[in-house]
Amino acid sequence: MKSAMVPVKDLFRGGSIPLFLWRGRERCLFTLLVAGMSQEGLPSEVCLGEGVTGWVAAEKKPIFVANYREDHEAHPACKPYEASFMSCPLFVKDRLYGVVSVGKGKGEKVFSQEDFSLSEKVDYLLCCWLFLS
Repeated sequence: MKSAMVPVKDLFRGGSIPLFLWRGRERCLFTLLVAGMSQEGLPSEVCLGEGVTGWVAAEKKPIFVANYREDHEAHPACKPYEASFMSCPLFVKDRLYGVVSVGKGKGEKVFSQEDFSLSEKVDYLLCCWLFLS
């Protein structure tokens, strides 16, 4: 799995990419791996509805913030990125497998709508891989 995240990071020209997997028994997501940043800055577990990751999982909806500084309706938990953020739930047949996010900090080029569309396709392929594993 870790080797798959490096090309994804390169595809989105840098940024940080945490991957959270769902633990059904505990009813929470846990940080599996992170590409492009230290795992120390992330929680080890995220409950449904908690922060952006928990919201994405609970609502079963992706979130895309092209530029947090200009989007005053963005989820407040996106603020640490201060530039651009996208996060998608990993679902197959209503079964949650996890959440994958991509973020860029201040000074980095923001994501475009095309990046977000590509992210949704890559995340779908990642989800299929998890489903078949």
